[in-house]
Amino acid sequence: MLKIKQITSADTQEWHLAWSNCDYATYFHSPEWSYIVKKYSDGAIEPVTKKISFNDNTSAFFILSATKSLKGLVDVYESAPLGVYGGWISTYPLSDQHASLIQSYIMVIGN
Repeated sequence: MLKIKQITSADTQEWHLAWSNCDYATYFHSPEWSYIVKKYSDGAIEPVTKKISFNDNTSAFFILSATKSLKGLVDVYESAPLGVYGGWISTYPLSDQHASLIQSYIMVIGN
């Protein structure tokens, strides 16, 4: 049975490698874009991309940004800051089961 094994903060080098080797990734999935958004927003929008590892030795990167409130607390997570294409990327072929598990994770962090 497929399960999420671990969710960690994305290592930038590993994220970049996944982005550069993912057939469907756009520039908006790249670490560089996330850091441009951070700089453009004067740090108000922070990259918080997660690496989701599964028990079948595959993984996906869920590209996220967090918008901070004036008190420095995270208010909103976005997969597509500034209205660009968002979502997850992977160098592995992901099944419907993988997608379902990622979507379940998204629902948890969204509430």
